[in-house]
Amino acid sequence: MHLAHLKSIFLVILLVSSVGGFLNHKAYAATTSDGTVASSVKIASGTNGGPTLADGDRFGSSVAGIGDLDGNGVTDLAVGADQDDTGGTDRGATYILFMNSAGTVASSVKIASGTNGGPTLADGDQFGFSVANIGDLNGNGVTDIAVGANGDDTGGSSRGAIYILFMNSAGTVASSVKIASGTNGGPTLTDSNEFGVSVANIGDLNGNEINELAVGSQLDDTGGTDRGAAYILFLTAITTPATTSGGGGPKGDVSSPSFSLDRFTFSRLFPEHVLDTLQDDPYTPIEPIKDETLALPLVINDNGYAISKYTNTIVTNTIETGNPVNIKLNLSDETGIEHVALYTNLRGEKREIQDSDTYIIFDEYKELEIIDPHEFFSFANVTVYENNTKYSINFNITFAKPMVKSDIIFRMWDDRRNVADTRILDAWEIVGDDITKEQFSLLAEPAVKQAESSEFALFDNEKSLIIDEWAGYYEDTASNKKVLQALGLEGQYIPHWVKKFFGENIHNGQLEIKDLKLALEYLLKTDVVN
Repeated sequence: MHLAHLKSIFLVILLVSSVGGFLNHKAYAATTSDGTVASSVKIASGTNGGPTLADGDRFGSSVAGIGDLDGNGVTDLAVGADQDDTGGTDRGATYILFMNSAGTVASSVKIASGTNGGPTLADGDQFGFSVANIGDLNGNGVTDIAVGANGDDTGGSSRGAIYILFMNSAGTVASSVKIASGTNGGPTLTDSNEFGVSVANIGDLNGNEINELAVGSQLDDTGGTDRGAAYILFLTAITTPATTSGGGGPKGDVSSPSFSLDRFTFSRLFPEHVLDTLQDDPYTPIEPIKDETLALPLVINDNGYAISKYTNTIVTNTIETGNPVNIKLNLSDETGIEHVALYTNLRGEKREIQDSDTYIIFDEYKELEIIDPHEFFSFANVTVYENNTKYSINFNITFAKPMVKSDIIFRMWDDRRNVADTRILDAWEIVGDDITKEQFSLLAEPAVKQAESSEFALFDNEKSLIIDEWAGYYEDTASNKKVLQALGLEGQYIPHWVKKFFGENIHNGQLEIKDLKLALEYLLKTDVVN
């Protein structure tokens, strides 16, 4: 049940006769209103600063005051245009309007499918059908918003969704979370429920200092056809350690640790040929720059990229299985990087973080988390180098099997939980053969030919005991470094898959210690062992 498709809908801001109206925030004793309109300002396509719209956009399908984002003392607005066609038919959009006190628009930012941090949407999603100010959820000093997409098909046709948009003060989206049927805590819905047709901030019901949301689902069939329902959503509270620093970290830092840079910053930090690679269209591939003297925001092996947006497309990197790949992020942050994650195996209609089933998460206070159900990785680790407020974050990965061309999404936050996501579309394609157990045996074949040599003829009982301890067959354990030293090699890291394969097969007599040594020598040369 949708509103009639209109050629255009305009937004009227009513400046009521109270001088304490919502645009100028002034309060006077005994000021009241009789509810009539003193004057009005119409904001429409190209009118009074309104954005340029297309037929059928339905700008004005929702509207919410979102506080003073730009610090000019005037409340700014979020306005939905739920049938905007950015990226496809009726995907929808939400406009952030930076207001003047006269009720006109000083400037606007459009949030749509893959635009200015907007989520990837599908045809008919109707993102922007509803919108609400939900307060500052992530503590970065900027009001966040919830946006309904009642035509979303997660789980089934038109079940609906809402998006939590974590905002930047510039009106762009730092990151987003989709709440839909069975997704991120969303309720179980049925087809055509249209969850997200309305949304409201209802304050903190349960005392956890986080606002709750009420979300309409107008075609719910509980008790009968299309009777409708409303869901109360209790949002998750994240407790962070107390600090005496000002809001947003030392010196009032509220900036997110994104590694994307704007054109002005690129012009200050990099030569002209770097600016030439910047793309205004997030879907036009960015050409790589091969110059190791430049600390470009994103470097994949020796290919550097001028990343300037939330969504970026790059010329695809072709990586062969068995060959190490280094993904480096160069960025600055005042308070320190706490969390960095790489999400991949994303393509087609599944290009959001919640669609990824393959990811690596580095957190300063936790062990490295590697989720790899398809066993793409034969090795993965993360190293972080710090120089004052500058950081170099390195994902070191070797692939064990091919992966179809995929996006990468990076999510990071600093010690004050200022969050930012950056999407790299078509980032890499992994080609080549699977690395199998048989290949490990082939890797060790030269050792068989040298079995009678003085170097490999005998290994004493002490080395055998160390290997078994290393592989976990005894209560006492041997470290990677101790194993390498016992074999006359230097280093301190051996991937778990190497330990599992060789430890088990040496213990069972299928391989010998000399096979392990030759394999480790090869892996040291390729930096898989280090």
